Amino acid sequence: MKTYRTNKAWRIKRDGKAYYLRHQNGARLRTDRLVNAIWEKADGRTFSGIKQELERRLTISDWLLGETLRLMEAGELLASDETPSAKPPAPDQTGGFGGRLTRTDPPGRASKGPVVSVVIVNRDGEEHLGTLLPSLARQDYPDIEIVMVDNGSTDNSTAKLKEFFPDAKVVALDNDAGFAGGNNMGIAVATGEYIFLLNNDTELADDCIGALVAWAAGKPDLAAVVPKIYFWRLPKFLNAIGNSVRPKGWGSDNYIGYLDIGQFDATEQVFSACFGAVMLSREALDKVGRLDAKYKFYYEDADWSYRARLAGLKIYFAPGARVYHKFNASMKSLEPNFKWQLVIGNRLRFITKNLSKGTWLNFMRNYAKEDIRGFLRSVKHRDIGMAWTYTLAWLRFLAGLPGIVAARRRIQKSRVLKDGALFELWPELPPLLDLTGNPVFDIATIRRIYVHFLPAATPEMSFPRKQES
Repeated sequence: MKTYRTNKAWRIKRDGKAYYLRHQNGARLRTDRLVNAIWEKADGRTFSGIKQELERRLTISDWLLGETLRLMEAGELLASDETPSAKPPAPDQTGGFGGRLTRTDPPGRASKGPVVSVVIVNRDGEEHLGTLLPSLARQDYPDIEIVMVDNGSTDNSTAKLKEFFPDAKVVALDNDAGFAGGNNMGIAVATGEYIFLLNNDTELADDCIGALVAWAAGKPDLAAVVPKIYFWRLPKFLNAIGNSVRPKGWGSDNYIGYLDIGQFDATEQVFSACFGAVMLSREALDKVGRLDAKYKFYYEDADWSYRARLAGLKIYFAPGARVYHKFNASMKSLEPNFKWQLVIGNRLRFITKNLSKGTWLNFMRNYAKEDIRGFLRSVKHRDIGMAWTYTLAWLRFLAGLPGIVAARRRIQKSRVLKDGALFELWPELPPLLDLTGNPVFDIATIRRIYVHFLPAATPEMSFPRKQES
C-alpha cells in the first residue's frame, strides 16, 4: 500500500477556536480539527495506519478519509510514493511558486499570429513587476506588444520594464488615472488585434498568452476570453474564473477559494471577465466602447462585460491559460473607507446603467436595504468614518445620476438579450473563503462539495464510492 508524506512547508496553526494549515510563505487554509489530524497523522503512514491513529480520538469513514487524502495530494498538502513529483516544489525567495513556472529549456516560438498588446496599469509596482515581467519574457507566443500605463510612480517601475522590454510603450502620467482610466489610455496606444489587460501583481505560465489566442480563434461573437486565475501563494487554489454580480452582496470572483481538480474546466462562458487578467477582442472594443472611467476601481470589468453581452457578444473561458495572482496586493495602498465608498457607489452605478427596469428594481431594493443596515450598524458601533462612507457613496451616486441615466439610454438601445438570459451564467457554487479571506478546506466542505467532483477529475478511485452510514 502507498505511504503518504506531509509537505513540510505546511504547519498546523490554531487561532482561538479556528483551525488552519499555514504555509511558510504566509498563505493559510481554514480547516478543522479532523483535517488537521489527518494531515498530521499521514506522515510516513499508509491508509490503514492513518485510520488506526485517527480512531484513537476521532471517527471518519474509510470512504471520506480516502477522498480527503486524494484531495490533500491534489492540493500538495501531502505527497505519496505514487505522486508523480516526489517532492512538491518549494516557494521561491519572494514567497511564491515561481519555480514551477520557469522553463528549463529555451521557449519554443510559434508561427506568426495576431499581435497581442499586453496593457499593464502600474503605480509603484516595481516589486510586482520583478515577478510579472520575467513571465512575460518567457511566453512561447512571439507576437506580443507591451504597454505600461504608469500612474505617477515614484519608484523604478519604468526602468524595471525597460530591463526586460526595451521597446515597450510607456504612458507616463503625473497623476493616478485609476484602473479603468489607465487601461483606456493603454488601449488607445495599443496596436494589437487582441488587448490583454493584466494586473502588475500577476505571473503567467509560459503558454498562457498562446492558450488565450488559440481559444479565441474562430469565435466571431468573442468579446473576451478569461484565463484560470490562481492564488500566487496557493497555486492549486482558484482566485477566479471570471466574476459575477448578484442581487444580494457584492460582486465576487467565480469559484474563489476552490481547490482546482479540473471540476470547472468544461465551463464555456462566464457572466463577467475579471479584468485583473483578460484578453479583449479589438473588434469588441470598437463595438462596445472602452471601460467606464467613472468607476476608477471595482465593477468596471462587470460593467464592460455586461455591456458586451447585452450586445450579443460572449465572455469565454480558456481553462488551459493559467495566471497566478497576488490577491489584493495591488490594492493595499487604497485607504479602506475609500475602497468601501467605491464598492458601494459602483454597484449602484452598474445596475442603474445596465439592468432592465424590473431587474434593476429587485437589485436596488436589496442594495438599499443592505446599505441602510450597514449605515445603522456603523452608527450603533460609533464607527463614524464608515457611516460617512455609506452616506458619501450614495450622495455621489445621486449627484452623478443624470450622467448615468444618459449612459443607460445609449446602452439599452443596443440590447439584443434580456437580463434573464444574461444572468443564467451565475455560478451555482458560492465562494469558499472565510471572513478573513482564507480558502476553506474542512471536512464539511469536502463532504458537501468536493466529493461530487472527484470521480470526473480522477476516475481511478482508490476507495469505493458510497454514502456514509
